[in-house]
Amino acid sequence: MECFQICKPNDTDEETNLFRQEVVDSLDQMPKCLPSHYMYDKKGSKLFQKITKLPNYYLTRTEILLLQKTAREIGGLQKRNCALIEFGAETIEKASILLSVSSNYVCYTPIDITENYYTKYTRLMALRHPEVHFVPIIGNFLQSIDLRHIKRDFHRLGILLGATLGNLSTKEVIEFLNGAQRTLGSEAALIVSMDILKSPEFHLRAYMNDTTGIRRAFCDNLIRRINRVIGANIQPENFSYAPIWNPTNYAVEMSYISRFRQQIEVAGGRYQIEPAERIIIKRSHKYPLRHAVELFAKAHYGVEKIWTTPHGPCQLFYLKPFRQIARDPGNVDGFNQDECCSK
Repeated sequence: MECFQICKPNDTDEETNLFRQEVVDSLDQMPKCLPSHYMYDKKGSKLFQKITKLPNYYLTRTEILLLQKTAREIGGLQKRNCALIEFGAETIEKASILLSVSSNYVCYTPIDITENYYTKYTRLMALRHPEVHFVPIIGNFLQSIDLRHIKRDFHRLGILLGATLGNLSTKEVIEFLNGAQRTLGSEAALIVSMDILKSPEFHLRAYMNDTTGIRRAFCDNLIRRINRVIGANIQPENFSYAPIWNPTNYAVEMSYISRFRQQIEVAGGRYQIEPAERIIIKRSHKYPLRHAVELFAKAHYGVEKIWTTPHGPCQLFYLKPFRQIARDPGNVDGFNQDECCSK
């Protein structure tokens, strides 16, 4: 039987005020930047799905292959009556891979800010998996999430895919992981994917603008959303686009570079932009493995298992709260490669 329910987000005015404040706070930083999670409105999500199909964008294809390879093993690690909670759900593809190979999942809750995801995709998921109870939530997964619809005796498995952690600052990663542990419970596992550092040149290729201009259009959409929603006069054509490697932060920084000296107005404030000055649209961190494990440890998560591929940098981490890990959870040297890493 299909069970479909949408939990509406907070008041629209409240969300607009938050959007405005985050943009202003980001532009006050040095270097100037923008809150990238607002890129994924209805139009932005469609543009991003086109990006995932570009030849130079390896991440989505690699992650799907990895999930197909490991889904049965992941399902076997779960107890019966397991609720699958997907933070920042993108499309139906990834969750469907997990749900298709195990009967342990009885509830699926995708969390995403794009309402189009639910009107277009979640009903299709219900048709594919009528035995699973669906309760999608429209909202920002970085904020507090109410999961009272999940029965107390259900086990919980959280997933955050798309290497989304890499798009967050270190502070945001720790805040998310701490919040996820509170949401999921002290015994629940969390699976996250990360794009582990390979080489700057390798990663930069995935973020270059393509001949069709989809990558640039994805960035322009955020600028136009800012202009429309909070009152700004940023002109995308006054900037060139380039991905730049930041070795200090292990990050690809998708940047708008000012073509000349200009002044922009945002939410009543004025900002002077110098020639060649950058505004960072989005950061995508590519941490070394040791750095990633240490980052998890700061949020009291230990790595119980890692799945990877022979050639790609995308890796899946099976995390559990410290108290659920027998060995030293923050020491990457403690991994038994045969037991903890599937290649």
